Amino acid sequence: MKSCCTGVGQVRVLVGESVRYAPCPDCDAGMRRMGIPERFWSAHVRDFGTHLPAAVATWRGQLPGWILSGAVGVGKTHLAAALARSAAAAGREASFVPVAQLLQETRRGYSRDIAVGLAAEAWLLRLNSPVVILDDLGIERITEDRLDVLQRQFEAWYDRDTALVITTNLGPAELRARYGDRVLSRLFQTTQLLPISGRDRRIPVAI
Repeated sequence: MKSCCTGVGQVRVLVGESVRYAPCPDCDAGMRRMGIPERFWSAHVRDFGTHLPAAVATWRGQLPGWILSGAVGVGKTHLAAALARSAAAAGREASFVPVAQLLQETRRGYSRDIAVGLAAEAWLLRLNSPVVILDDLGIERITEDRLDVLQRQFEAWYDRDTALVITTNLGPAELRARYGDRVLSRLFQTTQLLPISGRDRRIPVAI
C-alpha cells in the first residue's frame, strides 16, 4: 500500500509489516529524485503490451535484475525507466545512472574545487541505491582508467546485492571482450539477459 507524496517526491510504502520510503513513481519530483530523463516520466511496463515476459512485467526491484540488450532505438531506455518506476512503487529506492555521467562525476569527484567535488560526491550517492538503472553501457570511449572505474563499481554493486537494470547495444560476447570475464560473470550471476528487437522507434516508418 502506498501513501500519496503530496508533491515532495517521496512516499511511504507498507511492505508486509514494515514501512519503506521510496521515490514517488507518479510525480515530477519523484522522477527527478530517481534521475529519470523527462521524456520517460510517463514510461510504464504496460506500454509494451503483451510482448514482455511475465517476469519482466511483474518485476519490482528484486534480484535478479536485467540486461536489456538490443539495437539503437528499440525501447531499452523506455523499458528501463518503466522498471525503475515499478521498483519505486514497490518501495525500492531506484536511481537512473547514465554511464557517461557516472564516469564524468567520478572524475569531477577528484576536483580541487571543493564545491565541484562535493556536488559530484552528492550525485555519486545514487550509486548506492538498492536498484540502479545503468543506461547506455558500452557507448563510452574505453580507457584503462575508465575500465578500472567501471570494474570497481560492478564489484561494489555485486557485493551490495544491488538490483541492476542495464541497457546496452552490446551482446554477451561483446560485453566480455570490453569489460572482461570477471565483470561478465558477476553480471550474469545477478541479472538475466533480455534481448530486445524491432525497428528504431525514433525514425518514422516512412523513412
